[in-house]
Amino acid sequence: MSITKTEWQAIKDNNKYYDDIFWYAVKSTRIFCRPSCLSRLPKKENIEIYYTKEGAVQARLQTL
Repeated sequence: MSITKTEWQAIKDNNKYYDDIFWYAVKSTRIFCRPSCLSRLPKKENIEIYYTKEGAVQARLQTL
């Protein structure tokens, strides 16, 4: 799923408003976060968006 401009901005801004609206996973590290996560900003092309926490968890488990 491609990332929208709004989602990208929320991640860049660590915007808590979008927590529980979507989660993002980083392909290169196989972790997922809420938009408010204070981790280092990943490359946009390495991000996958999920609209449920369960979807993000399931996708990460499939990469193990």
